[in-house]
Amino acid sequence: MKDASIFSNGTVSYAKLRANWANVGSDEEPYQLAFSYSPLSLQADIYTFNQNFPFNGASAFAATNVIPPSNLRPQRQNSWEVGGEFRLLNDRIGLDLTYYTVRNYDQIVSISVPHSTGFSARRLNVGEIQNNGIEALVNYSILRAARNGIGWDITANWSRNRNEVTKLAPGLKEFVVTSGDGFGTLIAARPGTTFQIQGVGYLRDSTSGKYIINPQNGLRIVGDRRLFGNIYPDWIGGVSNSFSFKNPSLSFLVDMRKGGVIMSSTVSSLRSSGTAKETADRTPFVQDGVLRNADGTFRANDVPVASVQQYWGNLDNSVSPENNIFDASFAKLREIQFGYKLPNSWAALMRSREATFSIEGRNLWLISSNVPHIDPEANVHGAGLIGEGIERSNLPSTRSVGFNLRLNF
Repeated sequence: MKDASIFSNGTVSYAKLRANWANVGSDEEPYQLAFSYSPLSLQADIYTFNQNFPFNGASAFAATNVIPPSNLRPQRQNSWEVGGEFRLLNDRIGLDLTYYTVRNYDQIVSISVPHSTGFSARRLNVGEIQNNGIEALVNYSILRAARNGIGWDITANWSRNRNEVTKLAPGLKEFVVTSGDGFGTLIAARPGTTFQIQGVGYLRDSTSGKYIINPQNGLRIVGDRRLFGNIYPDWIGGVSNSFSFKNPSLSFLVDMRKGGVIMSSTVSSLRSSGTAKETADRTPFVQDGVLRNADGTFRANDVPVASVQQYWGNLDNSVSPENNIFDASFAKLREIQFGYKLPNSWAALMRSREATFSIEGRNLWLISSNVPHIDPEANVHGAGLIGEGIERSNLPSTRSVGFNLRLNF
């Protein structure tokens, strides 16, 4: 630094730069490279009674249904990050910045194979995935409680991650992570792209982008399989405010997500069964689209739908998921808490030095969302599987209100 006075006068209270690099590997469970048998304690299927083993003194073993891999390499992860922590204006402002790159390669994954092979899957080093991202955390003490008992602190966090499948094993054109709804909707990735929802779409006019309508019934025409968008957000963030007025305190947290898509089976079912609010009007109408002329040109659609029931049925996931895929952006009041420090005489009755009573609520308000009828964070596959972006008749999210009593001894 040319001018060290910025430290002495409190402009910069604290500064730290950091950088780290790591390369770690992991391998398979034992005995995965050989054709192996596993002992059975129970054999059951839909055509026979359950059979426990040993039976009449005889044990049973089941052969593996995975083709033993050859030339399997350990999967590796190479990562590095740089960042810094800074506190400014006598610790009134704090800033934490991080940039990172994570490259996972030679990932070991099971790939489905035709059952005619006698197996259901094979294990191989599937390829390479890279993540690049930025994380930022800022906190600002607008009012400090030490002076007059009034305090106001704001903390904001923001992060962006870019995920890309950069390489797949020879002969593998795409990597399917999981299925979505039983009707051919998948989470898949191709080299040069990230994980996206894939499924059958409707035919569109390449010039106007409008749906091509069947002149017989006024409904959309089903086309080929296509990608419907990235399941991951462009960015996520949150803002937390904490207030204190001598004794009482109040804090709340707002979470935000921008971008990404989600496919909802719940919305599909509500609409196709006629129980969603938007299906209440049963008057036949002409939907926006085009009709194909005999010479291959297009004209504006003028054919009304045969029935509104058929219209909503044509938009069901069993036909195409396209109408049930939404922008997954949202804003939520994630948490709010009100606390009060009890008098010392009350704390003494509980044989504690200090006692604080608080009331808190979580998921109280979905401020904005582009997804009707469901929580935009719903995910049928949970957090342990790459499959974000698929909702399938999930239980509704819950709001919760509770209280706690904290004692310091």
